[in-house]
Amino acid sequence: MNSDAVYSINEYCRREKISRARLYKEWNEGRGPRSFYRGSHRLITAEAADEYRRQLEAASTEAASA
Repeated sequence: MNSDAVYSINEYCRREKISRARLYKEWNEGRGPRSFYRGSHRLITAEAADEYRRQLEAASTEAASA
């Protein structure tokens, strides 16, 4: 994967198969991938997306073993 890749909100949601509403809910609850603004566009790096996915996987593994 290209670590320099940057996703728009729509691209990220398509990639992760989630709705925009779900992503914004995650952010409002203090979770979700790190993001940044370039002008008026909110963007997510591939690195941030991968990091957040690893966090979700770890939480899922912990819950399954509890």
